Amino acid sequence: MWGLLPMIIMLIVVISIPLLILWLIKELSRKQALNNAQQLSVEVQRLLKEPAGYTEITMKDRLWHSLRIIIIGFTIYLIVFIMGIVKNFVSDPALDLKTYFLDSLVVLAFIIVFVLKDLFKVAPWSEVYRVKAIPCFRTVKNTYVCYYDFVKEELAVGELPDTSSITSINTSQEGIFDVLVIARKHHLKLIDIIK
Repeated sequence: MWGLLPMIIMLIVVISIPLLILWLIKELSRKQALNNAQQLSVEVQRLLKEPAGYTEITMKDRLWHSLRIIIIGFTIYLIVFIMGIVKNFVSDPALDLKTYFLDSLVVLAFIIVFVLKDLFKVAPWSEVYRVKAIPCFRTVKNTYVCYYDFVKEELAVGELPDTSSITSINTSQEGIFDVLVIARKHHLKLIDIIK
């Protein structure tokens, strides 16, 4: 029993160091985005703060967002499934498809969990709003947007999810577009882009 303790501590250290580095990088990017948000022009800030710029989404918007999430999840599963079949047929022509299909259900279960997590965000009992946003910081992989948090009554920033790149963005002349945010107790949390 006591022989396992140093191994567990070492495992925790080995796992936590990369996670800490990733968190620090995200935090620095978020702070840079927040700094850029404070430097937006007065006109853009006014457009973001306009009360007409934030409205609760309709049931149709909730359904469209839910359908989009389900399609993305299903597409990811199909890509993984087909790539696995092709790879296995190349390396092992005697592949048992029934066994492979049953094994791939584990991947499907993980995808379903993530899809359900996103679906609950836009469920009818959630307070979800459409607000105006503008890109305020980009890294190689991520895009941070600035929006007006009408709960805290200040500018806020949020990182767009990776899947938001699939959606085409309809921007205004100022580069402003609509995003979905969910109301938490003391702030708004960015969910995704909405058309």
